[in-house]
Amino acid sequence: MTGDRMWRTTGWRRAMEEAAGKSPENPKVKKLYSKAEQILADAASPEKLKGNPYKGKPLNFDRENPFEKEFSMGNRLLKNAGYRPPWIEVREEILAEKRALRRALDQHLAFLERALEGGSSRTTLRVRHDQFLEEIRDRIEKLHREIVRFNLEVPIIDQQVVNIRFESFTREMRSAAERLLALE
Repeated sequence: MTGDRMWRTTGWRRAMEEAAGKSPENPKVKKLYSKAEQILADAASPEKLKGNPYKGKPLNFDRENPFEKEFSMGNRLLKNAGYRPPWIEVREEILAEKRALRRALDQHLAFLERALEGGSSRTTLRVRHDQFLEEIRDRIEKLHREIVRFNLEVPIIDQQVVNIRFESFTREMRSAAERLLALE
């Protein structure tokens, strides 16, 4: 196996784990990852794929819940009993935090507008704005790591959450705040 091929099979996992703050420090875990990556690379080798009857044909991705067919009765019982898998609760917490961040940005802009109308000093408001941005940056970075971890663990790919970054998530609010605080 070439080094390039090994990178393609392990690089994405390593990058995602590092972004999520996970790193297999335990030698047993490293050995297990290494063995799994070797098996995957071997299974995806061109020699193994030559006799594949689906070669050149489009893949049929079933968009349904993969757990529905085999475990439908069990899932129905659990759902009726009020049980939800932990990943669903984590997803809802992530989405709630995204909404809370958006609300905080809107409230901060409204605060700046009210404070300027009330005659507050732009210098004081700029200091408070910078403090707010640092707090939001910390919250967004924490949420970013949680989303990466969640997307690695969620069993249904359609349920992954779109990740956020500070620059893109706060771009509109920062430009509006700059316009407000720059006016003399």
